[in-house]
Amino acid sequence: MPMMPPSAPASPLRRSLSSSGLALMLLATGGCAATGTFFDPTAEIKAAVAEALDDLAGQPALHITGSVNLTTGLERFNGYDATVLADGTAWSTFDDEDQSGAMISLEGTMHLKLDDARWIGMEYGPAAAEELGNGWVRVPTEHWHDPGTYFRPDRFAELLRTGMTEDGSLEIPLPTPETIDGVEVYRIDHESGSLNVTAEAPHRFVSVDELSLFSRDLVTSAVTIGEFSVEPATDEHVDDLGSHLLDTLPTMDRPYSLTAWPQVDSSDLRAECAYPVGCAVGLDVEVTATADDPYTDDLLVIFNAEVYSEATEKVVASCEKTRSILRDKKTSMSCTAKPDSGFNGSVYILGWADAIGQYTYDTKAAIEYVTDAVAEVTGD
Repeated sequence: MPMMPPSAPASPLRRSLSSSGLALMLLATGGCAATGTFFDPTAEIKAAVAEALDDLAGQPALHITGSVNLTTGLERFNGYDATVLADGTAWSTFDDEDQSGAMISLEGTMHLKLDDARWIGMEYGPAAAEELGNGWVRVPTEHWHDPGTYFRPDRFAELLRTGMTEDGSLEIPLPTPETIDGVEVYRIDHESGSLNVTAEAPHRFVSVDELSLFSRDLVTSAVTIGEFSVEPATDEHVDDLGSHLLDTLPTMDRPYSLTAWPQVDSSDLRAECAYPVGCAVGLDVEVTATADDPYTDDLLVIFNAEVYSEATEKVVASCEKTRSILRDKKTSMSCTAKPDSGFNGSVYILGWADAIGQYTYDTKAAIEYVTDAVAEVTGD
């Protein structure tokens, strides 16, 4: 009877493989039988990646760079740079040529600072876009990329774990180590980027390179689109996050909010034109907002009017007026549009109103929260 190698004790890895459905092979020769486990050439890299992703999930903070589409329909920003703490607190900046901005993720909310040029065309006229561009705006996380949700270390680790299992990128033998910044790593390519883990045990998370994402969050429905590199954050990254947040939060006592989705109904456009005085234009405005939104105390209504020449169909005068009102209220607004001197032809007039929610932000509580969150990471 041929000699068979002695059976090794059932290791935790072998037990897990057996319980996950991998078949055991029974070997028999000449009436004498022995039992051995089927060799899985991918077991070592799977175990290394699992250990590294556990390390990633336990990171106190991550640093992310790359490019991002803040929301569908908005052009991509390059120069994206974010630091995200384990609790989801995040500070991120982005720029693209002469456009720039920043985001704050804090306790499940997200505020955005964006140049007014980027607001134009996003359901807002020039006057409303200018108002939005002058301050911080709370945006709904279900429509915007939120780094505090997507790149929170434990959540990001789980997303990678699921993605690499589903795309089959771990069905490989142990790769030859490569050297990154003096550290030997296993580099595992998958369908949208590369994961680097230390070759030496215990295996640790090193980085993710060029991760291309088009992903919808199953919890918030937010869509994350962009290309990112991710690594553990340094103390300097965390200190910068704390400095930026603690410098910015005191200025955010009255931010705008787009979470209420106020609806504006306009009627009875009125106009009286007298040359050379101009055209006095008025409009009745009724604004309603979702009643359950806790981030809207009142509404800033922005009334715009444009006077067009009937002969040329070009704007010959325009005006605007802003007014703060309580939500679910009616108001009448007017402004005077004065054409250039010398114009006295026939005109037609358009008028419309935009509304933006405003609320009082508890900056003191936010500052205390950030101070504690940063101290939890740095130990200060």
